[in-house]
Amino acid sequence: MPKSLAALLAFAFVVPFSPAHAAPSPATTVAQYVRAWQEADPQARLKLLEQSVTDDVQYLDAYSRATNRQELAGVIAGLQAQYPDLRGEMVGYLRQAGNAALFEWKIVSAQGDPLFYGVDAISFASDGRLRRVEGFLNSGLR
Repeated sequence: MPKSLAALLAFAFVVPFSPAHAAPSPATTVAQYVRAWQEADPQARLKLLEQSVTDDVQYLDAYSRATNRQELAGVIAGLQAQYPDLRGEMVGYLRQAGNAALFEWKIVSAQGDPLFYGVDAISFASDGRLRRVEGFLNSGLR
């Protein structure tokens, strides 16, 4: 074995893999995104969105449209202004095919009363964050 290859192999076994550079799992990304919808603090919400969506995320539902992370934060703030203390929850499991996925969700009031439910069709960027979200209100997967 050449000396340089032996040195490279020795280095590979000594230097630990750093998961800090690994993309988050799709489930982790979606969980952070859903948490952003219920986060009341604007700075904490933006941090969750930074972790879960790209700068140029495209968001669309029947009532709202956003073409970047800041606009999406505004959409969320607007919903929270109408429904203080709302809680978002993923329902069921993430259905994934390549860089696309579907998940069901519901939004409930602080008292637990259902406000909205639906399905999001999402696309992941190469870094694991969401780059596109299309929300379908009052829809479910069977």
